[in-house]
Parts: sequence; structure tokens; C-alpha cells
Amino acid sequence: MADQEQPEQQKPPIPQVENVRDPEDFAALYANNVQGEASVWDMKVIFGILDQSSQPNKVVQHTSINLPWIQIKLLAYLMRANLAFHEAQNGKVFIPASILPPNPETLDFGKITPELRESLNKIYADFLATL
Repeated sequence: MADQEQPEQQKPPIPQVENVRDPEDFAALYANNVQGEASVWDMKVIFGILDQSSQPNKVVQHTSINLPWIQIKLLAYLMRANLAFHEAQNGKVFIPASILPPNPETLDFGKITPELRESLNKIYADFLATL
């Protein structure tokens, strides 16, 4: 009996989802400082704003959002795509040298694999290439 080819499995359609803003709890805030705290389950993204009204200057944190890793990966894509569109229309976004992230070669990550070190270095090099 000859092998019969199986028809290609069709993927189920992606259900449409309507986005609705909660009129009582939705908040639109501004942040010029972002920090993160990672765990196995998710990443907490903490937003704040620089306060220069007193010395020493401080960042006043006002909101944190915990995002699961799948959302982080999707958000990274969304942000890169939107930045590409923005720069295509408005020119490169300038980042002052004083706020560039440090070279991963200068950071102590403890014991990490050579593959991870190479990946971090590539991410950093790709970031610098966009400036």
C-alpha cells in the first residue's frame, strides 16, 4: 500500500479580540525612566520620572507592570517595529553618550555560557549599529 500524503493541517483562525478601555481604571502616564526586575515567570517593568527639583536628583517611580515572557518577546518586536517606522519618518533617535547602556563585556554576569555572552554582545552591537 503506497503512502498517502496527508493534507496539510490547517491552522485554526485567530479569534478577533476587541480592545476596550476600562473607563474607571485606565490610566495614561508619562515615564522617562524604566527599570526591570526579572523572575522565572515574568518581568516587572517599573516606570518613573526624573525629579530634578531637589538635590540629589531622584527618579520617582509611579507604576509597575508584570509581563509574562511571551508578552515581553512580543513587546520587543512591537517596539522595534514602531521605532523603525518612527525613524523612517523622522530620522534617527539620538541617544546621548551619558545614558548609553554599558557594554556587556564590562558587566559581571557571574557564570554564563559562551553562547549567552556572544548573544549579549551581538544584541549590544546591533543596538549600537542603530545609532
